Amino acid sequence: MAGKRTKENSIHKRCWRVANPSAKEYMKVGGWTARTGKPDCSWGCKWFAPLKEAEYDWGVCLCPNGPRSGMLTFEHMGCEKFKEQPS
Repeated sequence: MAGKRTKENSIHKRCWRVANPSAKEYMKVGGWTARTGKPDCSWGCKWFAPLKEAEYDWGVCLCPNGPRSGMLTFEHMGCEKFKEQPS
């Protein structure tokens, strides 16, 4: 288990290192849900394509007109374009 946790931590650190500068703003102001009370990517946004290697905590936003479109995104960043996955 310790080996897996070390690998996860390393992946998270690498993701934060290469994330777009607006992603780093998240670290200063907190998550979308905490700020707005609205769902974030981790709530099952249809536009969030999670990265398995990053334990699904990181992904890419596939919303064509979203503020993080095409960018590496931490699951709790969220935005006003959240759309729930169809059941």
